[in-house]
Amino acid sequence: TCRFWLAATGQELARLVSMDKGWAVVSPAGYFDGSLDGKLEDRLDAIAWSVGKRHYSVDGFLEGYYRPALLGRLLAGEDVTDEKLANISENFKLPPQVKILSPSPDRRFDSRQITVEMEGEEQGNGLTSLRLYHNRKVVAPCQLTVKDNQQEKLRHSCTIDLADGENHLRLLGLDQHGSEGEAAELVVQYQGQEILPQPKLHLFTVGINSYRNPALNLNFGVPDAKAVKNRLQKQAAPLFNRVKSRPLYDQQASRQGVSVMLASLAQIPAQDTVVLYLAGHGETVEDQWHFIPYDLESKSGQAAIQQGGVSSTLLQQAVAACPAQRILVLLDACKSGAAVEGFRLYADERPFALLSRATGIHLAAAATSTQLASELESLGHGVFTFSLLSALDGKADLAPVDGRVSVHELLAYVNEELPKLINKLRASSQKPITHSRGIDFALAGR
Repeated sequence: TCRFWLAATGQELARLVSMDKGWAVVSPAGYFDGSLDGKLEDRLDAIAWSVGKRHYSVDGFLEGYYRPALLGRLLAGEDVTDEKLANISENFKLPPQVKILSPSPDRRFDSRQITVEMEGEEQGNGLTSLRLYHNRKVVAPCQLTVKDNQQEKLRHSCTIDLADGENHLRLLGLDQHGSEGEAAELVVQYQGQEILPQPKLHLFTVGINSYRNPALNLNFGVPDAKAVKNRLQKQAAPLFNRVKSRPLYDQQASRQGVSVMLASLAQIPAQDTVVLYLAGHGETVEDQWHFIPYDLESKSGQAAIQQGGVSSTLLQQAVAACPAQRILVLLDACKSGAAVEGFRLYADERPFALLSRATGIHLAAAATSTQLASELESLGHGVFTFSLLSALDGKADLAPVDGRVSVHELLAYVNEELPKLINKLRASSQKPITHSRGIDFALAGR
């Protein structure tokens, strides 16, 4: 560890924690930054606040206390606090306690469909919701069965479809600020004879070149989306029973069109795989990232973007409602115009981290700060999408070399190779954002 103090006052600013491959920065008030992906011992999960015999993972406070670029912002004298949030070192109120009432651990089932009963109880800071994960993927919001206002208890029940073999269940309770208590976890087994249909790949691609407002027009939104669709249809074919494609281009990619497409995710069965790709403009407003659909007239006003854009919250709700446990979201959505100032560049990290962690999915975003960084004539594609296509062609088949490209391999390749490509082409700086909280799966093969 390493600590920073203000010499003039003796006030501690932050402490740094170094792990094998990960890192963390935590302020005394509880605000933090650090590694959100990788192995457990290299992530923020490995660091915890302790209260008596209870331990609360630092990254369980992501929704309220996560501050990208925290150390730089503190050293620059920026106030990163939120008056609605307590100082964890001074006035910490416990997050909720949770337990899974049924089924019991290690139980074996002959039926695919089971009901999970769960309970949460507030410990001083309220209890707003229970969040259940099945094999790392969040389950759609469950049915509220009982609410005991006097004891501040919530009871939920969810019906889930078991996968073959082991099924991991993880339950979290969230307080009024989105902070998580200790998780309740168990494993159950499916030993029945029912054979599931062969898995399909559902491919949703959205690309926009021509906006209703010509000032927003792009060069490679549609070509990028078509290239990803065609490449995945070819490279994923050996791994799936069928590849089902649903493209939306230009006028089709209105807010209504994209919203209807997202709503259809709820009909995809658990054994199938989903890839969602969006190419166009994007913008961050406060804690929300927004994809700019065809019919948004202007990006100049925050209110217009919030009302007419497709927000990361809408994406989160759609993904949460999707039964599929293998989901990859790819966002090649650039920000045109002048370069982002100061630490605002890192503000893009927060909504993507929230989306990936809350839902249990894989996510990769171009996170460009200028239009030129995203679109280069010499490539015929955006830099981010060019890296994706190279990865799907087999260049990401590295660990292990087995003739398949997994999601983990794809994300690692983009993280490593995209900056090299930017440097080689002398293009404007571009920093990809990747987050990976779902189970790994193969996406391309031969």
